Amino acid sequence: MSKHLAFLYTFVILSGPVIAHLNAQEPAEPPLVHTVTFPTGDATWTVTFEKEEQAGGKPAKKLTKDDHGEEQITIVRTGKLRHDVETFTDGNTMEIWWNFGADVAFLKESADKPFAAVSLGKMTGRYDQSYFSWVSAGKYQGMVVFHEKKCRYYMEEVAERGHKDTLEVWIDNKTAKPVGFGTNGLVGIFNLDLPAPTTPLTLPDDIQKLQDRLNRFYPAAMPQHL
Repeated sequence: MSKHLAFLYTFVILSGPVIAHLNAQEPAEPPLVHTVTFPTGDATWTVTFEKEEQAGGKPAKKLTKDDHGEEQITIVRTGKLRHDVETFTDGNTMEIWWNFGADVAFLKESADKPFAAVSLGKMTGRYDQSYFSWVSAGKYQGMVVFHEKKCRYYMEEVAERGHKDTLEVWIDNKTAKPVGFGTNGLVGIFNLDLPAPTTPLTLPDDIQKLQDRLNRFYPAAMPQHL
């Protein structure tokens, strides 16, 4: 055997166990499953909005006043109550109290307006697990890197009022938590890793009084009248 062949033979013999060891150290890819994990029970999370063309894995940029829309929502939920504070690019703030026990929400569109009661059935903008109920293998478009996370990407077209909306969802493939939800030119970036609230929510006095009045006027089926 020539010296050259002997060297190659020796290299293969010696390197084989090393290569096998390195392969054994590589973390296995988790199996592809089309599930979504969202916080249950008491929880706090935020949704920060950015332009859709900025969302494809690039660093988020704050919207400007010219964008005329939502900037961020902070959501706190305990028991059957939920409190949302929504800020807009023009500086306006909207506040919503959700009372799931009474099937009603109390909406304050700006600081100078009183709260108004609205049936939960008429409320949109929940930014919760209901936004991801359509995620399935049939909507899966592939694996992408989105906001520095390896994400499962889903897309669906929804026809509504004579036009089509494209819904997009990015799910962290490691944690199964939502990273982003996109529609109508905006993407909401979810932060679901905030500490849970340590004290239970209670309705402010003015909302509790409004709730009591509604209960007196519509004791049987209050939300149907709102």
